[in-house]
Amino acid sequence: MRWLCRLLAVCVMISVSCSGKPHPEMAPKPPSESPGERTFMEIHHTLTASGSEIDYDTLMQVYNTLSRSRHEIPRMDLLLGSLMDKRNDNPRVDEMILIFTAKSIGGCKYPIPHIDDLFERLLSKDERLSQWVLAFVAEAIEKYTVALQEGQRLVDLLEEKLVMVRSRPGPPKEYFGYHFLPPPKSNYIRSYIAGIKVQSLRERERRHYYLLIVNGYSESKIEKALKRLYADQMPSSEDYSIGGLTYLFKNRHEIR
Repeated sequence: MRWLCRLLAVCVMISVSCSGKPHPEMAPKPPSESPGERTFMEIHHTLTASGSEIDYDTLMQVYNTLSRSRHEIPRMDLLLGSLMDKRNDNPRVDEMILIFTAKSIGGCKYPIPHIDDLFERLLSKDERLSQWVLAFVAEAIEKYTVALQEGQRLVDLLEEKLVMVRSRPGPPKEYFGYHFLPPPKSNYIRSYIAGIKVQSLRERERRHYYLLIVNGYSESKIEKALKRLYADQMPSSEDYSIGGLTYLFKNRHEIR
């Protein structure tokens, strides 16, 4: 009987051991996310966190992540649809949102779900469309990785939108520059440019601000030089025929 009790005890120990948690090395591993899925989650989180608006830096971050990914990103239609619906109160950045959406489509190396619907949504943003935007949408239609089922209809729609943009009534739309440089962050420079009442002078001053940036002058240096210029009793930009930023560009060797 003693040997029988020992046998029963051993059986109980084996039963308890088998019913316990498996050894960590033997436990099934959850499937890991693919690199493309991780990129999707990163961009989706960024777009969701930004709310209805998106700033210049976040826009560039999203575009660079999309364009530099070496892996297929799932649900690209969801990401691009969310991106194009974002807004920015700077008119040029607001157009750039649509442009970088189009560039992401044109540069994609794999098919995007519901691509025809995406193009139609892009072309439905009438108030934000310009010749600048439409040029990149046209390029995206041409460069898209596979033949579009509704390609001809999209081209016809694009031409209709171009006619609409060119025939807009009223004064010419303000020109903000066909480049992707960031708008000024300085409140002083933004207020200075926005406070110029004459559109042609305002456009010229804005253009010379960006020319200074392209020539290697930092925004902080430009702000200090502009403040110094007007502290020396320079006439107000509204009446001054040249404008402070234009003057600084012409005399940029004096900027310290």
